[in-house]
Amino acid sequence: EACSELEIDQVCANNLSLYRLGQQLINLPSNHIAYPSTAQMFLSLHLSRTPPQTGQFDCSSVFYKFYEGFINGNFLKKIKYSFSDALTFWESELAKEKNLESEESNDKQERRKKENFELWPELINKIQLNYEMDEHVRCWLKLRQFSHPSSPPSSISSSPGHSSGLSDSKEFHHRRSLESLSPSECIVKRLKEYDSPKPPPPLPSIVQKYSRTKTKPINRESILYDMDRYTDLIVSHSRNVNLKSKEMCATDCVFVELLPQLWANPVTKKVVSAKCTPKRNSKNAECSGPASIVVEYSEKRLNEGIKARLDQNREQYSSLYNSSIQAPSLQVCEAALQLEDLVNTVVSWHKSFSVDNDERMSLVLYGRELFYHFVKLTSEDTNAYPPAKQLITSCADALGQEFLHGHKDCQDTLIMQVLKSTPQFGVLLSPHFTPMVTPVETYLSNYSSLGSNISSHPDLCFMLLSKLYRVHLRAILNYNFPEHYAEILIQLLEISTMSAVKDTIALLASHFVHQRVEFGLYGLYSRYKSDVTPVVILMGMMSFTYILTASMTSNHKEEELGEEIWTNLEGLWTAWVAPLGGKARASCPQWIQELTLDKTVLLPWTPGNATNPAKAVGMFASTLAFFHYTYSDYKVLSMLLEYYHQTFASSAVKDHILTVLHSQLLSIPWHHLAPSLKDLEIFSKIIDEYLPECHSFIGNIFIQISWEKVVQSFTSRSPSSVEIADCHDQNRTSIEGDGNALTKTPVAKLHVLLLNILVRVSMEPSVRQSGLLHPLLLSACNFEWHVVDAKNFETVLNWFVMSCDPRIALEMDNRNPIDVSLISAVVNSDLHFPSAATTRWASIRFGHMKYRDISAFNLELNSVSYLKRLIS
Repeated sequence: EACSELEIDQVCANNLSLYRLGQQLINLPSNHIAYPSTAQMFLSLHLSRTPPQTGQFDCSSVFYKFYEGFINGNFLKKIKYSFSDALTFWESELAKEKNLESEESNDKQERRKKENFELWPELINKIQLNYEMDEHVRCWLKLRQFSHPSSPPSSISSSPGHSSGLSDSKEFHHRRSLESLSPSECIVKRLKEYDSPKPPPPLPSIVQKYSRTKTKPINRESILYDMDRYTDLIVSHSRNVNLKSKEMCATDCVFVELLPQLWANPVTKKVVSAKCTPKRNSKNAECSGPASIVVEYSEKRLNEGIKARLDQNREQYSSLYNSSIQAPSLQVCEAALQLEDLVNTVVSWHKSFSVDNDERMSLVLYGRELFYHFVKLTSEDTNAYPPAKQLITSCADALGQEFLHGHKDCQDTLIMQVLKSTPQFGVLLSPHFTPMVTPVETYLSNYSSLGSNISSHPDLCFMLLSKLYRVHLRAILNYNFPEHYAEILIQLLEISTMSAVKDTIALLASHFVHQRVEFGLYGLYSRYKSDVTPVVILMGMMSFTYILTASMTSNHKEEELGEEIWTNLEGLWTAWVAPLGGKARASCPQWIQELTLDKTVLLPWTPGNATNPAKAVGMFASTLAFFHYTYSDYKVLSMLLEYYHQTFASSAVKDHILTVLHSQLLSIPWHHLAPSLKDLEIFSKIIDEYLPECHSFIGNIFIQISWEKVVQSFTSRSPSSVEIADCHDQNRTSIEGDGNALTKTPVAKLHVLLLNILVRVSMEPSVRQSGLLHPLLLSACNFEWHVVDAKNFETVLNWFVMSCDPRIALEMDNRNPIDVSLISAVVNSDLHFPSAATTRWASIRFGHMKYRDISAFNLELNSVSYLKRLIS
């Protein structure tokens, strides 16, 4: 049943561990060394209990099921005899050691077998067993009714018919008293009758060595002695942990060096003899002997010496690892607690003073001494051990805030300590530098000291000089306010505008692009996860600030400035929204290139992760919309259209990328786009490729543009259509030889591209559902389509004939108005052509007639097939 439920092959019963161990017990002699362990394993399976099944109320061993039947029953008897023989053997051995007789009566053997009544059920006297169980329950009930359980009844007999030591009347009244109580009261009363449990052992109390209330003079030597002793324990433990960490690192390095030598492929030569088998009908049937063939091949061979060294290396690493994860000793923990208590005590003493006096100044000097002592504890070992680093940092910060921060008499000393110390000390010292409390002479001296050492300590000096600079500006601002307000405000704006923002954007762009190249197999979103939202907000804030401040400080021309802003914004957002291809993909690590040999680009996110990418692309779209509104003359939408064509209009970019991108980019005001011929060429190139998702996106952008105004703008700057048609009528021969001669004018190019895009976009399902397509087709009836040459018109017409439903050529009531408007705008629009264009338009009319013939032919085929279906 278990095999059928698990849908696996049925297992033979002999393979069960219970049967195999039982058979092994039968085969082993009683004096065998493996007999006790085998019996233990067998009994652990034999006596295992299972929870009760549905409809059953017993919870017993399952061995009855395993020994059903004649064969298994005999098998159980053999096991019992084996146990009996083993018991007799071991008791005789024990009797020999103790010089006791090994004989034993049969009653004693049977009584021993009864002790495990579940193993030998056939030897159980069930009547006697039930009686004993009832007697034990009755005895327990009587014992429970005593008010003092420590004094049990005088005699309780286990034989039948024996009377107990309690009188029936006492038992009756006690039972009636219990019945009068509620169940909860009865339980509480019974619980109170038992002895109270012993209390838990007391916890060792930690004696506070220093009192928070200063009642006697400070014993400086005693406190320094304790501090040295405690800090030595902390530093020593940190040094041991760091040493073990370095040893583990060295062990790993040795392992990495040895691992390539574990297997080798030496060239092996082997001589193989090939027997000579003569042909049957050959005249020369004799052979000169077997042929010796030398076979040369590479053989995989294990280096046993290296394997032994690797095993030893891993054992050493395991030993180091186990020792390094051990908890610190109680002495180290006590030292950390005592140090924290010491610092808190000194701070409490200082806060308890309400007036300045010699004792308070002495405590201040002592607190500063403790501060510098903690600072000097900072080393490579303590920084590598986080608990020690946290302890030193917290203690030093507490002492610095109390005894250095805001004290004007120690700021010059603090500056000198910072300049003398290493950068790791400066991190603890510099936060407590407060120049606003120092006198003017000290303030100027600090300026001079930091300025002369800025080359040797650039980071620390910059941090401290920024504090001096802020204090200086604040002092000037407060002097005769608001006399210097405008000057300071202009200076702050100059610092925080173009240069700083631009540098920040360049830093973020290079950082994210580097991370994308190094770890960007699945984009940056799987790496940042919950941090994506704050990062996107930061980049959006920097982008908006850069767009606003770019025109304030830039010396570029307007066109160059727009291109510069676009380049910087594109570089900032590329790592998050764009696929990697070309040089960027070639600069990826070798392992990424090997895993993506079948891909031309690396996509920015995976199919199942669209929430965070939508945030980034949405912020990118908002940034570009703000860029467009701020600099409306920079043709931001045209640059975005070209960027989309170069980056996303490719079959390598999958639909899960385009879906997120299109939904966010459509929020941009594309109806503001004033397309040029270059933009129309981009529209046409995307439409001509097989990119369904891109076609839908381009179509939704296309129908938002006011093409009537675009055509009017082009025609107002170009020769009239009549002049163009007359020019082509005079040069009909040259036109027929060169099909692109007509399309050399801007108006003609516009209409050729517009015709191709309009016809193809009108066939997109998502565009046809929009309410903007039909008005566009109605207005297109007034476009000057006669400037389109016959060759381009025929190309578009052929595509339309192959793609459309032929029934749209018939005047039927259920025709889609979009199809009717499309035919009216493109095919039948020659009714509005000027008379001067009639001669050249004859070739286009030929294309029109071809469309009608093909449509009629397709319709005829469809009608015939329809009639055949009706007849059948």
